[in-house]
Amino acid sequence: MDDLENTDYETVILTREQALIYYGVESSKPFEINARLANAGEMLRHAREHRKISVELLGDKINLDPEIIRQIETNRYKSTGGEAFIKGYINLIARELDADSEPVLKVYEALKRRDEHALEKYIETKNSDPWGSTVILSILGTAVLMATVIYYFRYSLVLEESANRLEEKLLVIETSTLDQLSDSYGPSFSTPRKNNDNDAELKTGQLTLRANAQTWIEIVDNHGTVIYRDLVKANQTFEFLGNPPYYLLIEDGKAIDIAYQGQRIDFTDALDSKGMARFRLGDF
Repeated sequence: MDDLENTDYETVILTREQALIYYGVESSKPFEINARLANAGEMLRHAREHRKISVELLGDKINLDPEIIRQIETNRYKSTGGEAFIKGYINLIARELDADSEPVLKVYEALKRRDEHALEKYIETKNSDPWGSTVILSILGTAVLMATVIYYFRYSLVLEESANRLEEKLLVIETSTLDQLSDSYGPSFSTPRKNNDNDAELKTGQLTLRANAQTWIEIVDNHGTVIYRDLVKANQTFEFLGNPPYYLLIEDGKAIDIAYQGQRIDFTDALDSKGMARFRLGDF
């Protein structure tokens, strides 16, 4: 057994929840995988499909180009911006899917170490011809250096801007505030205020949803707490009592009827060209 097989990257132990999300396996005991033989992209793809979210919807939710998500899911990292970006994207995607990114990062690190190990082995086989290897490596090193210099001066500003955008995305997910939520949602809807001495009743904000067809919804309350995020099926009805205003994201806006404090809400103006609805609802 070589040195690589003795590293901490060889075996990754998944919890029951991680095994279900990343592999669809219902295990009664810790689930072990060989990190060198696993596939980081496939794990993220399975987690997304487990949550029943399309690439386009996931990209819209985290403000990330769907093509980048596809590249991450197929382990194509050349155009994703480098090591910091790759790990950032993995964290960003896993966090939005309510999945732990740690096992995916371990598998990614194992893949990187495997490739580095293969390169070291290749170089060792060339030791019988050190002069030829030195010349080749020198030429390659010079070419890489020149390409790096050109790349740096040509794209440094672009990469810096991308890094700032990625940092902002991660910050929004970890430290959501009411102001940040308000900026990312569209129209606002409410019902007329009633003259009622029972202020507590008005503040409760009864929210009723009835699904006419299957779709995916997310509801966030005034404190930034996710009170519902899942797929709903036709003819299901839900009632919520929380802290309005609510922030709603509905994959198919025409599939849901909504009533707020007993009054039906017409949110047609919140539908985009694809039928997705993103809006605020409640007292402002």
